[in-house]
Amino acid sequence: MNQAKKLLAEGLQSGFAGGNIRKRVIRDGVEFETSTLSTSRGRYVDGWAADVLGAGHEVAKTRNTTLTRVYAGGTIKPEELLLLGISKKDVMRFLKQQILALGSRTRLDKSCGPVKDGQWKYFYKVTKRGRRIPVIIGEETIWYKNRIVFVHYFLLCPVK
Repeated sequence: MNQAKKLLAEGLQSGFAGGNIRKRVIRDGVEFETSTLSTSRGRYVDGWAADVLGAGHEVAKTRNTTLTRVYAGGTIKPEELLLLGISKKDVMRFLKQQILALGSRTRLDKSCGPVKDGQWKYFYKVTKRGRRIPVIIGEETIWYKNRIVFVHYFLLCPVK
């Protein structure tokens, strides 16, 4: 399972956060942005449909393990961001910085944060763990000037 978790982190860092290996695809009339990563350990695939709000689905497959992570959420309305003096682009820039800096410590099975950078704060919190069925639920939030500006909810589960 650890190799698959590492692959989830590496894929997210190189794709969404790093901007590499990204393309747009149409699936049944819906446009998605995607990223993939192939390594000697396995393959990672991410696909998301979002602008201000949306959702996505990641899969990391290694020789012995397949993990899936689904997520949904986004930012507050653009006009609310504007009143704070920021844009969605600013929020995404901060999110990507945190993904790159925290690596495999976020969006998985351990809480992390708060990470503070001036007026910005980042949190990832595991909110529920399945005991008999191994599903993890997490919440990721970004705050600016003590106001929430972004949230993502996650479900992490092995595929068997």
